[in-house]
Amino acid sequence: MATLPKLALFGGSERPPHRPVPKPVDVLRMLATEANRRLRKLSVCMLVASLAFAVPAPDLTYPMRCAAFIFLLSAGLWVSEGIPLFATSLLLVGLEVLLLTKPGTDGYKKYFEAVADPVVVLFFGGFLMARAATRYKLHIALARGMLKLFGSKPRMVLMGLMAVTAAFAMWMSATATTAMMLAITAPLVAQLDDDDPFRKALVLGVAFAASIGGIGTPIGSPPNAVAVGALRRLTPPIEVSVPQWMMVAMPLMLMLMVLTYLLLTFAFKPKTKHIELDEGKDFRLPMTAYVVAAVFGVTVLLWLTGSLHHIPAAVVALVPAVVFTTLCIIDADDVNTLEWNVLILIAGGIALSTGLHSTGLDKWLITHMALDGRSPAVVVAIFGVFMFVISSFMSHTVAVNLLLPVALGVSTVSPLWMGFVLPLISAMSITFPVSTPPNTLAYSTGEVTTADMAKIGGLVAVGSMLLLLLTGHTVLSMYGMLPK
Repeated sequence: MATLPKLALFGGSERPPHRPVPKPVDVLRMLATEANRRLRKLSVCMLVASLAFAVPAPDLTYPMRCAAFIFLLSAGLWVSEGIPLFATSLLLVGLEVLLLTKPGTDGYKKYFEAVADPVVVLFFGGFLMARAATRYKLHIALARGMLKLFGSKPRMVLMGLMAVTAAFAMWMSATATTAMMLAITAPLVAQLDDDDPFRKALVLGVAFAASIGGIGTPIGSPPNAVAVGALRRLTPPIEVSVPQWMMVAMPLMLMLMVLTYLLLTFAFKPKTKHIELDEGKDFRLPMTAYVVAAVFGVTVLLWLTGSLHHIPAAVVALVPAVVFTTLCIIDADDVNTLEWNVLILIAGGIALSTGLHSTGLDKWLITHMALDGRSPAVVVAIFGVFMFVISSFMSHTVAVNLLLPVALGVSTVSPLWMGFVLPLISAMSITFPVSTPPNTLAYSTGEVTTADMAKIGGLVAVGSMLLLLLTGHTVLSMYGMLPK
């Protein structure tokens, strides 16, 4: 598993071994096997969801039963990946329109609205900015320029790599950021001896910093967006602005960065004294890159000053979309390469939250979870630990899609408390290679083992969970977002 990606990422000159092209009959057999596998998963999910629909509970209304069917079917398909994740989102929106909307009414609109929810538009704008930056190599120029500030001592180089990675991950996809930074890291790793443990620190530092940086803004990771969108769909709605999210998440992000850096430098001590940084003298930015940088800066500035001009963050996200497409900085091919599946997955989570809330199923589930009499802190801890466990082995976006709508129905706990703590716990579940795409990319280089990743990532994940559970309410209260 690790050999081929290692060659690709770290510039190896070896060619993968020749593999014979499968015969047409083998291709057909593989397709039939895959179709049968997906059909079995779909059938099991349908059966479980149907049993939930028929649960003998007198207080479970017909709309609640329909919502339960949709919830469990979506959960099963998301977890098992019986169909692609985004396809499950489209399916649940269609089922909500079909089963939860009265014929002849416009109730279907609240489910369709999830596809164009302001949070989805906000993420769309972020994707466009990232695409423009990568097309004109702005990210490479910025990364090289920023890394020069940290010198050439191994520990300082690691600090620079982590800081640059986290800065990019706040505004770009963590997966794209990790792939870019691992490519920049490759020549640095190549300078170290094969037995130098600091090779592991450089690779893990990039992967972990990408996940940690993603918690800093609402567009840093899909779980953040799902949480913001779900809070907006409550009655009454709760609006979380970009500055509000950053006020809460940035201190945590900085503390986790420091913790991760200390753990890496303690666990993987460098043998070398000096690492030469690539000066990139032949690298020249096109003039368009400066336009992209200006638009990027203006957009971020508008997001951070929303309290002054009162322009919604989603409207601000249209600024780069309009400018880049009008000036032909990005074209149709660029737009087609955006991660539309992620946007649809986010929309599906928002629509699912709407369905559970509008039918009252979220309240029904909470009533039957034996949480009565427990303190709010204990309830948050229960959901937080469960979120940590499931997020360690499945898509963080899926985990938040499934658990957050139910958690927001707890009447004894502020939705804002749940809305911040749970997605951040999910985002920081970085223990194993399967936990996050950045971890997978780091593991695929062949430089680190599962034990290496679990040793550092597990400590960071558990530490962040405890920190969030113990201080979440205090921090939100300190900023005036919760009653003290």
